[in-house]
Amino acid sequence: MAHNPPTLLSLPEELMANICNHLSTQSLGKFCQVSRKANRIASEVLYTFRGQPNGSPEYLARSLDDTLERAAPAGEAVMLRLLERSMNTLRLSERRTLAALLYSAEHGYPNAVQALLDAGVSPDADVYVEREETRTVTAVKTAWEGQHDNIVNMLVRHGANMSSYDFQWTHNLLSRTTPQEAAEMIDAGLGIAQVDQDGNTLLHLMNSSVPMLQLLVSKGLDVNVTNYDVETPIYKAIHPLPFSAVGQEWALDDDDEIPAPRQSELDAIRFFLGNGANVNAPCDGNLFPIHVACLHGSPEVMRLLLESGANVNSVGTVTGETVMFQLSIRDDESPDILRMLLDAGLDFCIHEPSTEAFLTRAIEEKWTASLTMLFYDHTEQIEKLTCDETLFQAAAVLGDISIMRNMVLGGVINPNADSFFASIVHACHRGNLEAVKFLVNEAGLFYRDVPDADGFTPIHAAIVVGENSTEIVHFLLERIPFNNLSREGTLGVVTALDDAVLFQDLSLVRLLIQRLEEVPRTRVRLQDDLSSALTCAVRSQQAEKVEFLVSEMQRLAITVTTRHAPLFWAITGTDCNLDIAQTLLDANMSIDHAPENETITPLIMALDEEYVDIASQLISEKNASLDATTSDGRTALMFAADKGYADLVCQMLSRPVDVNATNPDNSNLTALDYAVEAGHTYIAALLLEAGATFHPLLLQIAAAQDDPEILALFFQPENANANSLTKQALQSALYAAARAGNAANVRLLLDHGASTTTLYAHHPDERVDIPLHGAVQSGDIPTVQALLSTGGARGFLNEVSNGQTPLMLAASQPNGAGMVEFLISRGVDVNVSVGLGWTALWHAVEHSVPDSARVLVRHGARMDWVGRGDGDGDGDEENIVVWDPLLHEAVRKGDAEVVGVLVAGGADVLQRNGDGITALELCEGVLERDEVIAALYSRHLASCS
Repeated sequence: MAHNPPTLLSLPEELMANICNHLSTQSLGKFCQVSRKANRIASEVLYTFRGQPNGSPEYLARSLDDTLERAAPAGEAVMLRLLERSMNTLRLSERRTLAALLYSAEHGYPNAVQALLDAGVSPDADVYVEREETRTVTAVKTAWEGQHDNIVNMLVRHGANMSSYDFQWTHNLLSRTTPQEAAEMIDAGLGIAQVDQDGNTLLHLMNSSVPMLQLLVSKGLDVNVTNYDVETPIYKAIHPLPFSAVGQEWALDDDDEIPAPRQSELDAIRFFLGNGANVNAPCDGNLFPIHVACLHGSPEVMRLLLESGANVNSVGTVTGETVMFQLSIRDDESPDILRMLLDAGLDFCIHEPSTEAFLTRAIEEKWTASLTMLFYDHTEQIEKLTCDETLFQAAAVLGDISIMRNMVLGGVINPNADSFFASIVHACHRGNLEAVKFLVNEAGLFYRDVPDADGFTPIHAAIVVGENSTEIVHFLLERIPFNNLSREGTLGVVTALDDAVLFQDLSLVRLLIQRLEEVPRTRVRLQDDLSSALTCAVRSQQAEKVEFLVSEMQRLAITVTTRHAPLFWAITGTDCNLDIAQTLLDANMSIDHAPENETITPLIMALDEEYVDIASQLISEKNASLDATTSDGRTALMFAADKGYADLVCQMLSRPVDVNATNPDNSNLTALDYAVEAGHTYIAALLLEAGATFHPLLLQIAAAQDDPEILALFFQPENANANSLTKQALQSALYAAARAGNAANVRLLLDHGASTTTLYAHHPDERVDIPLHGAVQSGDIPTVQALLSTGGARGFLNEVSNGQTPLMLAASQPNGAGMVEFLISRGVDVNVSVGLGWTALWHAVEHSVPDSARVLVRHGARMDWVGRGDGDGDGDEENIVVWDPLLHEAVRKGDAEVVGVLVAGGADVLQRNGDGITALELCEGVLERDEVIAALYSRHLASCS
């Protein structure tokens, strides 16, 4: 019969008050709203410290601390009412007044903080706490961490002494205040003259607010103060990001861009300049503000500095570098800044190394806007420079034949110099045909088909750029041999022919191949060049070029070199193109080739990607190797057996193949193991017929499968031993079938003599798991019935295995109530215990299974006491901490429904455990204590008080 417990309001007031005394503050707050009676009773508990006035001080203190901790998160109204009732008691202990102040500050209760301050509580009280480290906590810090800035200001106005706060806390406090509030903190002793670990002052770090800067300067801070790196505040305002002087790189991620300055930063720079900062003095011990602005890359900052009189020709006091060097190490080109500097009178000849560094970077990055500005708008200065090699390369990037001609006529060009040779590569990169013709024809550059620092030959550079490529390549090929050198590209190391395949049309690819045939070279080299090009065509999925390259290799009677694997790439992942794969198959190209540093052949890849038709062609028509393995030892036959490709397995078995090859990286599994584990009966039969070796582990694997036919294979014709065990299969096949809940396989094994009794492994002392226990764990009653149909299994109904009987195992399962009922119907003893009194009912309690607990209680399960050990021993009594009634265990688990089952079954809610504690008292540490308490009082006990 269903049990309907009374509500709290239906209980006697004395009992109701007893229950309320154990409820959380949040629950009491809700209970107060039920009725006037509930509000009166709950309020007496909530707002009055427990114990009588003559009680011990320690008890009163614990009650007070506990009530403060509970009231704090319940809302400001609850905290205020608590303070109203208990302020006098609070003031008896400085520690507790601090606790009240900290709780109120932490939760953002301004009225509660005000009440404590009005009562005379000091705003400066502090306490040491240990978390990650020992530190001092004050109400000001607590309020700031909770982002309750109004409470911080309230504490300051009530006289909080701010002199003890270090630089970090000073910076924290000022970062969220108005200048007026900051002034109050400073007047209260906040130390603004401190520095951080790098010597930075507040002026260095607080440049986002001009009013705050004005306040700090008015309080005595110097705008020209330097940190330990000799950096001034204006340096930090111009350069707000960390910078690596050694690596000359911004401390940003690769994809980040230098951000434009905020208006607040511009205002801060303007403030510093207007309050004594010298725009023409070093701001980091070497560089001037204008240098730093070039690094930051902000035209707005540069304009502000120039308007303030910055000298564009300042040189570093230590390095002697000019702004040109700073521009050379920027992340990107900034022609706007360069134009401002030039318009303001920049003389880029005063330190030629700085200018040469900029020109070199501009040549490398093809900064044509900046080069154009320098060469055409400031020719007179350019003509004064003596770095002829760099200037000639810059002219090549610009494609300015006139400048290059004048330099040639002036006799400054050495056609044999590497630096001059690089100019033709630059011209090819730009796709400037006329410049290329000039350099080769008029300038008389000695042309060499060798790469530059980035791996580009002139022909290679022209191919990659694309513009005028065909004309430039034709022009160059008429004058020099083509060696097809390589560079590092997106697909790894690529040759000029590879890049032509990737970026140019078929006509240029054809031309390059013709020239390769004309150049004296070994057949192996030509074979490798064409193999690489074919692989690039496949990976870029250019079917027309694939067909052309295949035909060319056939014309030249060339095969793909072993280090290239175009067929592999044609059937791999996102590069897959089955039409291209078919083209390669028809031409017998790279049938067994794996990529470099790989062992996966096209056949294995086709099987893994499930391209059955391609795999079939490779096996039956192309005679692909069946001996190849992956890096972890799997063969093609294992892949096919695992995926269930019966036709492919048949094709492989029609060829010489090792059916017993093992996978050493996965327990030496064979193809038969894969087939059995995947449940492919027909394939397993094929492999057995082909001579695959049987081993006992296969019985266990097959027994756990849903299909009994695969298990039956091993009993015909070999008639395998159903009780076979190996070192790899210490569980019997019968146990595996039982544990999987497979009644059909259990019956099949029993028919072939499988033993339901205890078996032994290779080591006599090591028992094999009992099938009946496995079947119970599976939760499948028909499987248990199949085992119990034999007399041997019935003898294990009360047997303990691994510390549990079948009934205990069933009681532990979340949905095991049906199995519990079934086992009881077969005569198991519900009160068998092991260890420290652990019964099936204890297991139901321990695993929070109320349905199983209900069945067991109904069938007479006793609620005996159980022992709890300290976890360090083996369960002996000397390791026991305490003996508990079973109800106490249920309360500890916090499962109210299980508690209700035990109480309904007669458990004594007033019984004390070995420590003298009742179940009700244990609720204090339970998260779900309200529900558990309600379950404990679900039966009306007149004796409760």
